[in-house]
This record gives sequence, structure tokens and C-alpha cells, in this order.
Amino acid sequence: MNEVEQTIFTLINDHRENHGLPSLQPSANLAFVARTHAIDLVENEPDVDGGNMHSWSDKGNWKPVRYTRDHAQAHLMW
Repeated sequence: MNEVEQTIFTLINDHRENHGLPSLQPSANLAFVARTHAIDLVENEPDVDGGNMHSWSDKGNWKPVRYTRDHAQAHLMW
């Protein structure tokens, strides 16, 4: 993780601790997916037309999904 990612990771774990949840362990794979998703959101805007920031565009090596407020597409996230 780079410095910004490490800061975000620390903030997430602080938030989890404040809510009685266990800390997450660093994961190179998770960091890669998170970075890829952030880039997809900025460059391809899959969160428009009724989708939200959980959405993935059709511009990469993944299955695109327009994730909606009603969670109707939740099964596509896993």
C-alpha cells in the first residue's frame, strides 16, 4: 500500500475499533481491487443512471454491475 492507502486503512481500522469490530489485516489483493475500483469510478463513472459507488463499469476485466439502492444486484458482487 502507498502512504495514502495506508492512512485510509488505519482510519478504517480505527472506525471498526470504535464500533467493537476486529481490525482488518493488510491484504495486497484487497488493496489492488480497491485501487482498481477507485480508478474505475473516477474514469468510467459506473455510478450514474441509478447506480451507486458499489457499481463497476464495463471497461475492465470484470463483470459490470450497476449496483442499486434496493440491492437487487448484490449477488453480482461476490
